[in-house]
Amino acid sequence: MRNVRGIGFDAGIEAISYRRLMDEVHLPDLNPVTQAFKHDQPACMLDEVLIRPSLDQRLHVLLTPGDLTPDLMEPTVLSKARVDSMDFFYKAAAFARPDHTAPEIWKEKEVLEMAANFLANCVELDEEVQQALAALLKA
Repeated sequence: MRNVRGIGFDAGIEAISYRRLMDEVHLPDLNPVTQAFKHDQPACMLDEVLIRPSLDQRLHVLLTPGDLTPDLMEPTVLSKARVDSMDFFYKAAAFARPDHTAPEIWKEKEVLEMAANFLANCVELDEEVQQALAALLKA
């Protein structure tokens, strides 16, 4: 440490204590196929960043599942999916152990039975609608 006019400072490097080959790499390798900035990008890309849509405008996108099978929009396929789900919940409820220590809302067996009963009501309504439509078509 040197003193210059009463101020102490370190000048230079005294020693290199640990040197690796990785320490010498500062820039990525040059790639001749790098993409340059394209100034002909549509102006709407800037609008996506600057003009944010409101919740009302985004709500239908947020509520629509991305992996929805288009076949589920057909009534017969939807009814069959409800019946299959109802059967699955009834079977799962049959194998679930009742938990006497959990609060009422968290009891697994009861929750599965409630889901199965809800789907059973939906299946009954489907059958009623199908019967009403069949009667309407006969008339």
